[in-house]
Amino acid sequence: MASLVRDRTDPEFKKVPPLPLAVFKNISPTDYLYLPEIPENRSCTNVFFLFPAALLVFGWLGFSIYMTQILNVNRFLYGEDGCGNICGIDNVEVTREGCEAKDYTDYPIAWYQDSDCVHSCEEEDRVIIFNRCMDANKITRHLANFLTTRGKIRRYVAIRNDLDHETFTYVAFHIIFENVLNILLIILVTLIFCFLLLVGLRYCTACTFWTFIVLLGLVLGSLTLLSWYAFTVGGGLSQLLLGVIFTTFLIFYFVFLWYLFKSSRYLLVIAIFEEAMLAIFKIPLSMFAPIMSLLFLFGVVYGLSFYMIMVLLSQTPENNTQVISAIYMLVSIAATYFLHALVNGCQCMVVAGCVASYYFARDKTSVGNGVFFTSIYVMTVYHLGTICAAALIMTILAIIRYTIEALAREAEDHDETTTQVIFEMLTCCCNVVEEIVEYIAKKAYIMTAIHGKGLLESGKRGMRLIWHFLLDTIFIDCVAHCTLFIASCFIFFTVLAIAVALLLYLEYLMKIILFPTAMLIGLTIYYIVTMINVAIETIFLCMCEDMLLNDGSLQKPYYMTQHLAELKTLFLTLAQEAQQLREEHRVERQRHNQDEYENGQPPYQYPNQYQQGQQPNQYPNPYQQGQPQYQYPNQYQQGQPPYQNQYRR
Repeated sequence: MASLVRDRTDPEFKKVPPLPLAVFKNISPTDYLYLPEIPENRSCTNVFFLFPAALLVFGWLGFSIYMTQILNVNRFLYGEDGCGNICGIDNVEVTREGCEAKDYTDYPIAWYQDSDCVHSCEEEDRVIIFNRCMDANKITRHLANFLTTRGKIRRYVAIRNDLDHETFTYVAFHIIFENVLNILLIILVTLIFCFLLLVGLRYCTACTFWTFIVLLGLVLGSLTLLSWYAFTVGGGLSQLLLGVIFTTFLIFYFVFLWYLFKSSRYLLVIAIFEEAMLAIFKIPLSMFAPIMSLLFLFGVVYGLSFYMIMVLLSQTPENNTQVISAIYMLVSIAATYFLHALVNGCQCMVVAGCVASYYFARDKTSVGNGVFFTSIYVMTVYHLGTICAAALIMTILAIIRYTIEALAREAEDHDETTTQVIFEMLTCCCNVVEEIVEYIAKKAYIMTAIHGKGLLESGKRGMRLIWHFLLDTIFIDCVAHCTLFIASCFIFFTVLAIAVALLLYLEYLMKIILFPTAMLIGLTIYYIVTMINVAIETIFLCMCEDMLLNDGSLQKPYYMTQHLAELKTLFLTLAQEAQQLREEHRVERQRHNQDEYENGQPPYQYPNQYQQGQQPNQYPNPYQQGQPQYQYPNQYQQGQPPYQNQYRR
């Protein structure tokens, strides 16, 4: 392996090499080394975080049961009369003064807006919507008013005080229930398109990659031409602004293509996709990980969220539960976000375990679907606490960000410009922190699946491996994510067009169901694409561990395939080129400083350690100053042979 030296301007934490595997895993060099670690040698990690996670989830469930007791959900499901008697049941008592309980067993339908329960709804121009007999003309008028005047979703507590909101809510629930099969069919179509994407990336990687890259260029070019055409035929400032924005994106697109060809990095990206897809298709059950995640989310998380909405809509003014309802809504949002992050983390760890098992197998033809069940067992029994820890951190950061956004909107409503700008800046900072935490958490999931260590240890090792081998994969990640984003957008809008054609019979009511349908389509695509991203990042980190452990010789062969070995060579070549460019830039800067010094200007001031007799271009490498190299455990210094890979015979 070529020798790579960190740039002297890099921070100190990037110069620290990763620990040898024997030291990191706290085992003797003579012990058998399992990659990934077998379940028998693992222990439970980050167990403490299971308790706050359980408190949040079970507290939410208990809170929901309590809210059910004080707010009768049947009031929302079946309707009521003016005294609060629920239609379709024998009411025992009512809470409103001056009213008496009535037996409405034979009157199951609520006469909407007339505060009464009726036996049937057979009047002309009357329709049954969510067990309420409504005037069809009034429904049309109210919905038209709601859909045209409400440009954005507004927060509200007493929804029953707003006639448009109330009508919209009942009709929305009715339409969603009536079209459950259509929604499931649309989700199935989305899964089919995603599977075709996986097949294309597996068997025709280069063709699929360039198809979406060219598609991006065509879309940007078309949007640019349309924007400038709209401006030339009499458009205003908005059309001019759009034209400038799309033109800028188009210029960046051509620069991106030029750099992609110039540096040959497209070969690298294509090879990564090929290797990741090979691992996924070698273990077909790993493709069911996102489907299992979606089933859990649709069946549990969003089911409970739907129940939360029903509970909140069941309150009446005489309940006096506005404050507790607001608290319940906040707890429900936090629990839903946490469960979403938890499910995403579980999927990442399972997929990472499958891909790592394939990578570190000497006989890759022997790898089968059994590693999928092993990964689920390891994740559930040993490392659920690690996933809970990362999910809790991300949930806390999200709560802070949403709070700051709410304060920013409040400042905007009161025309406090300075305060609003401060809150907007804080929101941007929170977004950056969330992205960093999510990036490191994903690396930690992968390393935990491989070595069985906790969140902090795994995250640190994952980042050190990338830094040590100079595999700063920002550009490659961007290209891979950009390609998958284009593919996701193509699938999303294609399936959305199919959904519009399927739901066209609803006419103007289609707007109501289109938003939740689009959300489900996007969520399905997100989990499929996340599986591909995790597979790619797992290949990266496994390759780093492989290069740290082996050198490719007959005595210490790599675990990677021949194709990936060529990929590794390209990695190091690109890293050396980047290092050489940095060195040339440093030499040029020194020459510039020397010229300024000869002209009477002070030279560039380097840090103190470079001003004490060392040359400005001399990197203070401890190996060049007579200092000993990295101190391995004592057994390496007592005449014993170096660590031997246990997989070799």
